[in-house]
Amino acid sequence: MTRAFRPWGGSPQGIQGGLHPPWARRGGYGMSEGKCAVVTAASSGIGKGIARVLVSSGYRVLIASSSDRIYSAAREIDPSGRDVMPLRADLRKREDVRGGIVAKAAQWSGHVDAWW
Repeated sequence: MTRAFRPWGGSPQGIQGGLHPPWARRGGYGMSEGKCAVVTAASSGIGKGIARVLVSSGYRVLIASSSDRIYSAAREIDPSGRDVMPLRADLRKREDVRGGIVAKAAQWSGHVDAWW
């Protein structure tokens, strides 16, 4: 019998089931507290999942998307609104990236530690 490879434990539920990789555990090593990440295409799917894991591990996350769903995604990820900043931006437009995402991240947190 072959055993399925599950890098973060024996549960097939993975991250959705509440298990997180060692680097993503809140308070684990204290390495993510106070850090800021930008996650693009975060109104749904993988981007939204990445933002959810980052927030649960202590990051402040600026989420960006060209869709209006970005605001409801922000409320789902962090109902308090303290650790998530939604921003509607079109990544195909340079002014939306430089003048929007980069400027807003710098104003909100002063720095960006990770970009997805």
